[in-house]
Amino acid sequence: MLNVYAKCGETNKMMEILNYSQRQEKFISIDEVTCTTIMSGFLKANKVKEMFDFYDNQIPKLALNNNINLQSKFIINLKSVGHLKIMEILDENEIEKLSFHHQQFLDIFQNELYPDIKFKPTSISLNDVNTLIEVYVLLNKKSWMKAVNDVETILSQKSNCIHSLKNRPC
Repeated sequence: MLNVYAKCGETNKMMEILNYSQRQEKFISIDEVTCTTIMSGFLKANKVKEMFDFYDNQIPKLALNNNINLQSKFIINLKSVGHLKIMEILDENEIEKLSFHHQQFLDIFQNELYPDIKFKPTSISLNDVNTLIEVYVLLNKKSWMKAVNDVETILSQKSNCIHSLKNRPC
């Protein structure tokens, strides 16, 4: 039922079910799948701030009584998607906010999704390459062509990234 409400963006009903399941007399154990379902529901409803609130404040509390893998790639990926969504909403003149969310995305990408990339060649999914390009384009909303050099540097010249776009002729 939680999944249905999440897919419909019914965040209030989604949270009611979660809260009910965590009551002592009705306790139902949850895991990272439940957390990603809820985070996805917030994103589906365009409630990005609520998604970050759930991640930062509620998941740590839920993890005390449940078996939640806080290092789940799905949870980490949804955090990065949250920063991407905020960047999509921001105006091109909100440079400080764009830069902040861009840096947050890069920190998640380099430190949580692909932590080995700093030390050794690391395979990156085409989907993540696409998202990385999108983040750089969003950072440079006024003139997206400025993103080309950054993307080129990250994906080819000075990088341990291994991806399907590397070394392919145009």
